[in-house]
Amino acid sequence: MTAKHRAPPGLLRVLLLSGLALAGLAVAGTFAWHHFQDAQAVAAGIDRAGPWLAAWRAGLFIALIGLWPRLIDGLAGRYGWSEPHRRYVTAQRWRVAAWLVVIELLLVQNLAGRFVNGLVS
Repeated sequence: MTAKHRAPPGLLRVLLLSGLALAGLAVAGTFAWHHFQDAQAVAAGIDRAGPWLAAWRAGLFIALIGLWPRLIDGLAGRYGWSEPHRRYVTAQRWRVAAWLVVIELLLVQNLAGRFVNGLVS
């Protein structure tokens, strides 16, 4: 990525802090839930919530891909991106979508672990 295609530091800082805050809230919520219930009840609750969380993630993926041009136009206007930079970032929509699917399959659905387990057993 060349220097003319870099995101402003303010945007990266906001994204990083937002992600850290959401992760912190999720960890704090899990610890609070575990404090009030035993481990088996927490595991059962997470298993019951699995399909809803998958649907929520799929909805976020679809919303991100569907709203990508509007999101990029808004960010370009807010941070004063040049027209070539805006077009470059807009063109990255399907690359981002592909990486989100790869992350979902490898980390969330544990596709690699299942494949290795199938080879071993």
